[in-house]
Amino acid sequence: MPLRDRPRFHAFLFGGITDRITDRTRAFEHEPNLKTRRDQVYGLIDDRPVQVWVVVVAGAGFLTDAYDIFAVNTVLPMISFVYWGGWDEQEAGIPRNISIALLCATLAGSAIGQVTFGVLGDLFGRKKMYGLLLLIILWATLGLAAAADGSNNSMSITGWSFIWRFFMGFGRSYTFHPGATIVSEFAPKLQRSRMLAWLFFMQPLGQFLGTWIAVAVTASFHAEMKDIGSCTSPECFRAVDKAWRWIVGIGGLPALLALIIRLQIPESPRYTMDVLSDWEKAKRDIEGYFLVEDGPIPLQNGNGQPFSHTTSSTFVPGGQSTDLPAGQNGTADLPMNNGRLLEQPSSPTVDAHQQHVIPSSSPIRANTSRLRSTATGDNKIRESPFTKWRSGFRQYFRKDGNWVHLAGTMTTWFLLDVSFYGLGMSSPATIQKIFNDQTTATKPVDTTSSVYSILMGNAWHPLIVVSLPALLGGLAMIYVIQHSRPVKVQSLFFVVMAVLLFVVGITFKPLLKTGQGHWGLVALYMFCQFFFNLGPNATTFIIPAEQFRTEYRCTAHGLSAASGKLGSVIGQLIVGLSGAADPSSFFLGYLIIVFGVLMLAGALVTQLAVPDSRDANGEPMSLEDLGLGGERMKDLRSSRWNRWHTVDADPIDGAIAP
Repeated sequence: MPLRDRPRFHAFLFGGITDRITDRTRAFEHEPNLKTRRDQVYGLIDDRPVQVWVVVVAGAGFLTDAYDIFAVNTVLPMISFVYWGGWDEQEAGIPRNISIALLCATLAGSAIGQVTFGVLGDLFGRKKMYGLLLLIILWATLGLAAAADGSNNSMSITGWSFIWRFFMGFGRSYTFHPGATIVSEFAPKLQRSRMLAWLFFMQPLGQFLGTWIAVAVTASFHAEMKDIGSCTSPECFRAVDKAWRWIVGIGGLPALLALIIRLQIPESPRYTMDVLSDWEKAKRDIEGYFLVEDGPIPLQNGNGQPFSHTTSSTFVPGGQSTDLPAGQNGTADLPMNNGRLLEQPSSPTVDAHQQHVIPSSSPIRANTSRLRSTATGDNKIRESPFTKWRSGFRQYFRKDGNWVHLAGTMTTWFLLDVSFYGLGMSSPATIQKIFNDQTTATKPVDTTSSVYSILMGNAWHPLIVVSLPALLGGLAMIYVIQHSRPVKVQSLFFVVMAVLLFVVGITFKPLLKTGQGHWGLVALYMFCQFFFNLGPNATTFIIPAEQFRTEYRCTAHGLSAASGKLGSVIGQLIVGLSGAADPSSFFLGYLIIVFGVLMLAGALVTQLAVPDSRDANGEPMSLEDLGLGGERMKDLRSSRWNRWHTVDADPIDGAIAP
């Protein structure tokens, strides 16, 4: 059957046709110029529309992450009823220190995983790490769903819950750097920000799914829990215990789906070229995935403009050429068999870290077998991939000055998450507090509610105040990011959030003390969640995924995300240890004002240190241009404070005219 007649699902079932060899591929293998080879692969990517399957594969993991984290926080009151006899930290229920520890365990595990698997993703590939982390989160989800005290307290529900939540956080790190870099490196240049926004949209979608599952499961046990003030009967204990295990266990299904469909996309083509130095494989993978037909290789984008990919590997120091050795006929003078290159030693490759052409003894993973000469000149010391990567990392960030951009993305994510988690949107106690119209300094909390009403309220309150506005904000971001600079959006909405948090903090106490005034506070929290997801909550995720060189992009994004998770732990600890979520306390209002100040600091850091991903005309730059970092940005630095309008630019690559 001709390739053009094969249905699209053929690629889904069989993972793309990556083993076919076309005349164009053979011509590609004979192309002596490395820049031309790269441009051919980039052309195949940039000539495509939004890659739905790439977003679906990475997004399935992101959805699982959001579901698990949100659902696990939702079931804390259920666990408290079963193992501590109620849901009231002052009288009966889970102790405050245990509640804080369980909330922070996932965030701490995530912070460690961000750094660990960021480095591993750069060393061993995005796809491989993505699959491994999916297995970890699936294992941790099932482990948490089965956690118990054991017979005669032979085990500890607290200890096991802490361990499994930590590993859930450790595994959820895959949704950030491997998922983000896979989407970024697969995305056409003009659609890159939109695809990353679609990926981030899976987070509020997962939250929404988690709250609906919690509502549905709680409702299914209505008969066993209605008109019961506390769990004293075996029927009630069994019902509540089953409910929280079902809610947690269902979260394993999206992870299993993501694990299966991850097989439908190849390794990132940019990673294959820039790190593995295997151009032929990168092109075969792309042709197979996109089902590209035989024909002329696209060297223009959809608007008829030529592709321009100024990569750091193209400009070689010392005037060295990027051409491969050529024979008399102008093609690579290498061993051939039926028109195909034989896998022989000494195949010229580009060292992605040292930026010069050197021989490689392995066509599969060139950077694992490169040799460095010692002072004697004759002895060769085999350098490990990590040693070479580490030296390149230091050169790129410390000596070349790109640490400023990394510090900018890390700091803004940190400031955001301190405030985001400090608001208590992931804390059942805080959500319950702003919905309770009897929470004042003189009126006690109503303790006559049934177990069912308490658990159902705990399930649907987050749906109203967190999930719905986040969903709407994420949808709005998909549109906004395509038409605006990400740094402009981030700066603007940091300021918007600062103003909004000042309003929330100032009105916090008056609204809670006034009859039905708590509904006004609920509305303000909804606006906060909407603008968080329309602004910095999304852009702090998107911007690092578009920056830095391919060799270090996963690590840089992981460091940025880990900085955010550190901020989230600090935010949770501040609110939890200060007692701000207590029913009779109004201290959270003062903390929210402080969080507003942090938002202003985030806007300032964005302007000073966060790199732009658009050129002077507002057009997206290629990842290769962005990877130049300080070299590229020094031409744009004069316009850092002019991001709010366009400026005249050199027509070549959109650089600012001198």
